[in-house]
Amino acid sequence: MQIKDIISLFKVRLSLTVVLTSVLCYGIAIRYTTYDFDGFQFLSLFLGGTLITFAANAFNQILEKEQDSIMKRTQKRPLVQNSMTVSQAFIIASVTGILAFVILLVGTNPFAAVIALLSLILYSFVYTPSKKYTSFCVFIGAIPGALPPLIGYIAVTGQMDLIAWYVFIFQFIWQFPHFWAIAWQLNEDYTSVGYKMLPSSSGLSKVSAFIILIYTIISAAIGTTPFFIDGLEIMNLYDVVIVEFLGLYFIYRSVKLLQNLDNTSAKKLMLASLIYMPLTYILIWI
Repeated sequence: MQIKDIISLFKVRLSLTVVLTSVLCYGIAIRYTTYDFDGFQFLSLFLGGTLITFAANAFNQILEKEQDSIMKRTQKRPLVQNSMTVSQAFIIASVTGILAFVILLVGTNPFAAVIALLSLILYSFVYTPSKKYTSFCVFIGAIPGALPPLIGYIAVTGQMDLIAWYVFIFQFIWQFPHFWAIAWQLNEDYTSVGYKMLPSSSGLSKVSAFIILIYTIISAAIGTTPFFIDGLEIMNLYDVVIVEFLGLYFIYRSVKLLQNLDNTSAKKLMLASLIYMPLTYILIWI
């Protein structure tokens, strides 16, 4: 077992992308509440959030070893290549998850730590197995997927308020067009192991693309809701205009997928989603 195997087991680059949403929503919490920036708290959130994501990705690869050996994009993972044993991966994942929980518990607050642990359990032991049985797995996976920004916010406040609900719902809905755009590109791999990841059983079809468009429109609409809700004063008119333009581009890319039904359009939709979500958080923060 080498360092590169651990990096692959943890999916380090993807994990850091996930943790970015926690960091952005930590900044939002500092901006719009009476709490001050705390360096130790922030470092605990970053380290604990990173480690909990590492653990979730590791457990995911343990449970999907058989499927990973069939799908082309995952055949070089350490468990498939036998450069790491399942026992080694399990120990690494378990220690990492426990350490993450302790760091978040001590460095932030119990609520954030428990939500992080819940995200690990839901992603690894509910979402991952469900992929074998139902396309509803995407909805299941969207729950733990929406928790990182919530963890970042409640790491500061320790409570659910309107802003906390907003970042959770926004992230939850955003994931559908984002993930389905990825699933469209990887459909051949997914179907080779029996995963039904697209929104329609018809697969790469206009029905699937239309459903993706509907969720993209909903996601774009939710992005601007803080401006129109009393008590949720985290977005000014300048922010709304920019988020509207980002949302319209997001929708445009979804329309192009509906028109073309090809991987190039799906990739551009995925990239549009990766522009829309973090920039919306950044605009709210600054």
